[in-house]
Amino acid sequence: MAETILASPYVRSALAETFETVSHRTDRPEFRERLERMVATYTETRAAAAEITAAMITMAAGAATLKQLTPGAMVLGPALAGVIAYDTAIASFPFGPTLGALWYALFPVAVSPALLLGVTGGLMVAAAIVAAFSGILADPVQRSVGLHRRRLVRFIDALETQFNGENRRGFFARDHYVARLLTLFELLSGIYRLAKP
Repeated sequence: MAETILASPYVRSALAETFETVSHRTDRPEFRERLERMVATYTETRAAAAEITAAMITMAAGAATLKQLTPGAMVLGPALAGVIAYDTAIASFPFGPTLGALWYALFPVAVSPALLLGVTGGLMVAAAIVAAFSGILADPVQRSVGLHRRRLVRFIDALETQFNGENRRGFFARDHYVARLLTLFELLSGIYRLAKP
């Protein structure tokens, strides 16, 4: 689409001076490397937004179903498997669910590895699918709060300074840090749940 737009004689004449300025800089390898890095950073914000959206959906699912903060499938999976094992054990207790609830309150139910892996794996697959389509949820929210516009304006400003040779800093996005913090929070939550007696 960009090639078609730039092939228009009207666009080419309007941007001729810009193309002339840019063409002198694109021959330098360090300029091309910085430019490619900036564009890659900008496009990678989509992946970070997908991870953040999937983590938020997992947290909401954990809060709604388990009344717990579950930042990812690795935390939600074991918690949900524990609830499934507990409910199944109570329902199949030979003396009824009331005595079963009392019995399993004293003697906790052990979650089978197959159930744990199945539930956690299923949640990971579901989270991957949600992440693939997260733009449907995240884009309207980001647009309404102005995040898309601010990021794009920062990217365009960074490109402009790059083309004019004024700044060698480039474009930086913070989305990756938020995604990594959520991953770290999930890891620490999982370790805490494993270490809890």
